Amino acid sequence: MRTLIGLLASTGLRPREAVRLKQQDINLPARQLIINDSKGWKRRIVPISDCCAIAMNNYQRRRYQLVAYTLSDAFFITDTGKPLDIRAADYAFTLLRSQINLTHQNNGRAPRLYDIRHTFVCNRLLAWYEENEPVDSLMPQLAQYIGHKKFGDTYWYIQSVPALMSKAADRFENHRLNSGGDV
Repeated sequence: MRTLIGLLASTGLRPREAVRLKQQDINLPARQLIINDSKGWKRRIVPISDCCAIAMNNYQRRRYQLVAYTLSDAFFITDTGKPLDIRAADYAFTLLRSQINLTHQNNGRAPRLYDIRHTFVCNRLLAWYEENEPVDSLMPQLAQYIGHKKFGDTYWYIQSVPALMSKAADRFENHRLNSGGDV
C-alpha cells in the first residue's frame, strides 16, 4: 500500500489505473508507465520521477522475495500473490486510515484513495504558482498528463486549499496592479 499510495501521490493516477498496471506496463529505466484502456483514452504514457521509479523497483524486488511464484502479471499483488483490485485497495486504505486515526472529513466523507488525485492537481498548481509559471497555459498539459481529454475537466479537481488560493489571489492582484487598474 505504501508504494501504491506513493505512486498515486506522485503521478495523479486514478486508483483504478494504478491497480490495473501490469508488469509490462512499467518501464523503470525509461521512467514511464503505460496506462491502457483508461477513461477516455486507449493508451497514454505517464512519466515518473526518479524517486517514484526507485520506490517501484524496491517494491518489485520485495514482491518477488515474498511471492516468488505467481501466475499474475499484475504489478500490485496481495500477499497471496493475487492481483490487487480496487475494492481490496480501498479496504486496505480504510484500515490504514483507521490505524493512523485519519478522521478528518470533507463534506461528511472520510478521505479516499481517489482524493490523492485531487491533492496531486492542487500541489502541481501550487508548485507552478511558486515557480511563477504560466498556470493557465500549462493546464492543457496537466489535463493530458492526468488523462483528461478536455482540460476543463481538470478544473473540477481544484479545491480551496488555502496556500493555493493565496498564490492565485497574489497573482491576480499583481496582474491587476500591473495592468493599470480594475480587472
